[in-house]
Amino acid sequence: MSRSHGHPFFPINWTMEVCVEMKIWVVLLFVISMIFLAAFHLFALMNLYPIYISSPLLLIAIYLIVSIPSHKKTFRGFK
Repeated sequence: MSRSHGHPFFPINWTMEVCVEMKIWVVLLFVISMIFLAAFHLFALMNLYPIYISSPLLLIAIYLIVSIPSHKKTFRGFK
């Protein structure tokens, strides 16, 4: 399969709709994981699980939900 020069994992024949659909699925996956991790953190607040495990996981999920949709492709000049 021929690959593009820009990114090693995306084939040339992918359209923008496929990339947008993939981005929607990734964000949906992160939202579902955040809901699961929020429930896990709630159980940690009830002393059923260690809070030092649930807090970083919840913060990482929130960070990924915010960072992925806000990522913009910017022109960094010719190299």
